[in-house]
Amino acid sequence: MTLVVTAFDEADVLPASLDSNLDVLDELSVLLVPAEKSTDRTVAIVEEYRERYPDRVRVIEGTTGSKAGDLNLAWEHIDTPYVLLLDADETVNAGFVARGLAVLEDFPSVGIVQGRKVERHPYDSWLARFVTIERRHSTWIDHPFMHDVFGASHFAGSAALLRHEVPLAVDGWSDETLTEDIDLTLRLYLDTDWRVRYVPGMVAQALNPKSVLALVRQRRRWARGWVDALATYGVVILRNGRRLGWTRSVGLIWLLFMAVNAPLYTVFPALIVVWLLGLAPTVPIWLVASLAIIVFPARVTIFGYAALRDPEIPVRASPLTILELIFHAYLWIPLTWLIQLHALYLQLSGAPKIWEGTEKDTGKPSKTPSSSPVRVGQARRR
Repeated sequence: MTLVVTAFDEADVLPASLDSNLDVLDELSVLLVPAEKSTDRTVAIVEEYRERYPDRVRVIEGTTGSKAGDLNLAWEHIDTPYVLLLDADETVNAGFVARGLAVLEDFPSVGIVQGRKVERHPYDSWLARFVTIERRHSTWIDHPFMHDVFGASHFAGSAALLRHEVPLAVDGWSDETLTEDIDLTLRLYLDTDWRVRYVPGMVAQALNPKSVLALVRQRRRWARGWVDALATYGVVILRNGRRLGWTRSVGLIWLLFMAVNAPLYTVFPALIVVWLLGLAPTVPIWLVASLAIIVFPARVTIFGYAALRDPEIPVRASPLTILELIFHAYLWIPLTWLIQLHALYLQLSGAPKIWEGTEKDTGKPSKTPSSSPVRVGQARRR
């Protein structure tokens, strides 16, 4: 197996994660893929690790201008049957690799084993707790549900084990999308017989966004990328329903629709208010009330369940933590609503696809300048 780590402007986070992964995964060869046009010391740091570990570490400098293109370039230099793909801030343990290999060996149709990403510092700050509650719900409730019930698990871009031949089966990653991971997932389902398996017990630790602005930019890019995928592949998925299986097809459509479903958490309660004010809603009040009762309280119920029962990062139940949990659960509703509506606007208006890096919170002051936004399809890294 080869460990592949991509990095763009990651000088603040890369040394700590590399030290950990090199120590824990001491039997793996490592291929580092730093972006050529990183504006910090990322390339220099990678070269230092190659000098320190000449028998284990190789470097393929990313010259294509995109993560997708750099991965395609790196894939040509991999000669092992399996690949462990990590982002620059992610760390795993030996159990992560062992569990993933067991799945690949036991299930020949599985091409990608996706692990669960959890926050390394989930309670360090208000923002960390706010991000953690949503990510916990996504990775411990949503993703397993889509996998177990619909067979529609997806590749999350990193923290995953891949068979070397799998990306090659669909001509690699596309550099014309903001979310190359979901694009690769859908092309695998549509064009091959390879499948993606989600194993929540495979845990990778990652860092939170550094600021609210970094979080918004990250989620906006994700939302627009998934909206773009829905527009590109939605009809194709339905047309291939018989081959994929209708359960999986519905699951994939619902998975993509989640990128724009946040307004549902606001629309139905708002319609009740309109009715109470004496204005005539176009939807029968019994239907609106029923949906509001189901949808609106569901948010805090499922977030609370995930927070209190998560085996990896549970919270200690106390009046203060419960109040904060409720506040965060409902705060995510208007934030996600605004992000998704903006993503829809950008997509429908034909705005350029801008890839924006996400600054990560390392727990210490950062001396690295912010990454500049770059345009997908052109020079994405500056």
